[in-house]
Amino acid sequence: MEPDTSDWQDTPRPVQRPPRPVDSPGKPRPTRGQVGTRPEVHTSSGKSDKSRKGWRSLFRGRGISAGRSETDSLKASVSRPLPRAKTVAFINEGGGTGKTTSALLLGLTLALYRPGPIVAVDASPGCGDLANRAPAPDGPVGTVRTVVSSAERISSYEQVRAHTNVLSGGLELLAADASMSNDAVFTGAAYTRLMGVLRQHYDLVITDCAAGMVSDVVPAVLDDADLVVIVSEGGDGVRSSTWTANWMLEHAQRNPRYKQLLDDAVVVVNSRHDRTNANTGKIVDFYRGIVRAVVQLPFDQHLEGGNIIEMSKLADATRHQLMKLADAVMSSAAMER
Repeated sequence: MEPDTSDWQDTPRPVQRPPRPVDSPGKPRPTRGQVGTRPEVHTSSGKSDKSRKGWRSLFRGRGISAGRSETDSLKASVSRPLPRAKTVAFINEGGGTGKTTSALLLGLTLALYRPGPIVAVDASPGCGDLANRAPAPDGPVGTVRTVVSSAERISSYEQVRAHTNVLSGGLELLAADASMSNDAVFTGAAYTRLMGVLRQHYDLVITDCAAGMVSDVVPAVLDDADLVVIVSEGGDGVRSSTWTANWMLEHAQRNPRYKQLLDDAVVVVNSRHDRTNANTGKIVDFYRGIVRAVVQLPFDQHLEGGNIIEMSKLADATRHQLMKLADAVMSSAAMER
């Protein structure tokens, strides 16, 4: 049955998907070979029991006692140990969805509850905005370019840390190169070399990939990523994020791992305006049938206008949803392997 989508502001581009299993003989599901021009709302994603178990555990954390409060369960989930260094990549075809802000917020949240070193990286081919949302460093620091150029001489965590801006919560930030020189353009080969260094010294690397999927940095980011986060916002955000999902499916013919990344992806649905005609609830329902987890971030005045982000100034509702986002990331099967 067609869902009521009359209050959608814009129509997202369909995501091409292979047919999913029928939930039960009595209630056959619509074929998911092609999602229609308007999102369909389903009560189940049709995934395996194991996948559904992972989805049900999204907001409480796997292996957490049911007697604990939700907050305690989320904290325990977020602080779970990792078997090895992991990379979480934020991607999207379009700009203006809050991707950079969401990447930084995830890093700040994880740093509050995890003991291991975490670094957020600006992987823009040119000068990105990640550093603009954080306090300026107390002294001179490096960039992605300085780490790449010094890679052969870096053998310790302290040597890498000399290049990063260490924020008050413990998150480290590695900014893009602000130089206008052609030599400063960040490439896919440079990103691969950078990750070769960072994976040796950090438990978690959060990569903010530039808007657009045409740079040669994008394949390098996806080839390295353990988990992908796609950020959607309003009508325009839905179009660009579904375009991103379609791009990954199309390129899965060249690299089958892209489909695995999409199946395990986390989608962040931003409410970046206090008044909007977009029904974010329906956006959430739409993506639940495509990716592993969806988390909605509410409108927060502190995050608007390009302000320096301070966790203490966020609304309680925002901080709580950020904990759910952190739990969704840490609950990924890719993070446990």
